Amino acid sequence: MAAKVPNLRYYRELFGLSRKQLADLLPGISVNEGQLYSYERENGGNEPPLETLVVLADFFGTTTDELLGRPSTYAAKKTICPLRLERFGERIQAQRERLGLSRAEVARSAGITPAYLSMVEKGKKIPLAATILSILNALQMSADSAFMDSLIAAQEEKASYLHSKITQLAPEKRLIVLRYLELLIQSLE
Repeated sequence: MAAKVPNLRYYRELFGLSRKQLADLLPGISVNEGQLYSYERENGGNEPPLETLVVLADFFGTTTDELLGRPSTYAAKKTICPLRLERFGERIQAQRERLGLSRAEVARSAGITPAYLSMVEKGKKIPLAATILSILNALQMSADSAFMDSLIAAQEEKASYLHSKITQLAPEKRLIVLRYLELLIQSLE
């Protein structure tokens, strides 16, 4: 017997999420990791409510047909960037350090504990959207800067960041990086 939502596990793992992390991130619905497990289970799993299926498809940037493993008349968009929690945490920590702020100062401003902020910075906790906004506001940081490794739309931000890192290198190292970039670009054309 096939899973009720055969491609759910594939997309969840593609995004690097545990069932608990996914349950915590889904907007507007109440679902727990046990329910997600049941939707993925091959034998005797439960069918999710339609609302949950739509939210899951929207979250992963795909169609409900794709999640359900049904053939579709058009190809689903495959330009998925997985959520890179460790990079998000590293960017949060780097901004905090760049501003010369302690974990306690940022945590107090964001309304969370320093221990929780530490877990976010290490990529071990996924904050809710409201908490992410509080952290970003406390750090005066844009979401594009924080999620540049996961958002397709943040490519300009990522390019600007890489440009600033390259210009900080010693001239001989900068030349090496630029040669590699040029070769890489040529290989992709």
